[in-house]
Amino acid sequence: MLVISMVVSPVINGTFPELVSEYSNTNVMRAFNDPLMQIYFFVPFVSGIILTFIWTKVRGVIKGSTDVKKGIRFGFWYFLFSLPGMLMSYSCFQVSLTMVISWWVIIWLQGIAVGIINAKYNK
Repeated sequence: MLVISMVVSPVINGTFPELVSEYSNTNVMRAFNDPLMQIYFFVPFVSGIILTFIWTKVRGVIKGSTDVKKGIRFGFWYFLFSLPGMLMSYSCFQVSLTMVISWWVIIWLQGIAVGIINAKYNK
């Protein structure tokens, strides 16, 4: 999940350069050198463990003829379940809709990756 975030984020920031200034706004975001920002690198691992646990509970419900199709379906459901959090982020914090959508795209891609990996190795 961290690798996907580290690969996709620069692409999104390159596509939407205004996001770079939003991330630099210390009134909304912590400065990157703040020690609490180290949690940022820990979150994908915790999320991956939680999603693997969820996978073990729902793998019989996720249909698909291949591991990739199952992973995409799992990622889609993870994407949908993240919608309330994204709406809350947009409504409570002074961030742009573009930023929230970029987070949502990253979450979707991470969910697909976790789904594919779990479908392949956690049958």
